[in-house]
Amino acid sequence: MNLIYKFIHFEKAALSVARHTEIWNCINTKSGFLLGQISYYPNWRKYIFSPGPGPSIFDSECLLDIADFIKNMNEGKKK
Repeated sequence: MNLIYKFIHFEKAALSVARHTEIWNCINTKSGFLLGQISYYPNWRKYIFSPGPGPSIFDSECLLDIADFIKNMNEGKKK
């Protein structure tokens, strides 16, 4: 997935053999701080965002970028 965002980016995380879906790290582009992860939640049959440990602060633009990434992941899962 090659989506470009202003303040954050997503990197594919290492997967265990038991997982069948991707996990993506959400990272602050400037500081390199891990903000959270995008992973598949089977109970909802969708990708979701899980914030990382510690305080994370998001503005509306960052939240829209995270939502856009999740939307693209969920649309790709349906195909």
